[in-house]
Amino acid sequence: MLIVMNSIIYFIMTIIGWSFPNFFIKNLRKTFESIEVIIFLHLLYTIFILPFIFITFFKDRSMLVKFKNKITSLKPVILTSAFLVVILGMCSQYGFNSLLKNNDVTFLVPIIRGISSLVILLIGYFIFAETMTIKKVLGILAVIFGVYLITSK
Repeated sequence: MLIVMNSIIYFIMTIIGWSFPNFFIKNLRKTFESIEVIIFLHLLYTIFILPFIFITFFKDRSMLVKFKNKITSLKPVILTSAFLVVILGMCSQYGFNSLLKNNDVTFLVPIIRGISSLVILLIGYFIFAETMTIKKVLGILAVIFGVYLITSK
């Protein structure tokens, strides 16, 4: 029961975390350029993360040493993957922030998420050997088309 409850809480946290910020970013975009939004938000992330690093360092140094050892022993493919995550994330933030300037969040986000579901399905199938069925493909295409119909003006 506790696992189910935690899962529900995690779903709610993720849904809220992926929904509300889009509107806040749209408001920031009225003042800042796309790259400035990225820099500003990452500065704020740093303000929140630094105290956790210091607390961890002073409270449990062994945890920090383990983390450092994990980082220094990363295989090149994993390190390259991490760099790609950061590069792709920054590119997508820039693109999304740029699109937000002239588009409604309620149009943009559902279309992007619908199409990214299709891209995820294809990447999962071709690169990571995940299963792809005609039912999944048709379902995702139906969702994309449905979202387009709902959000189109």
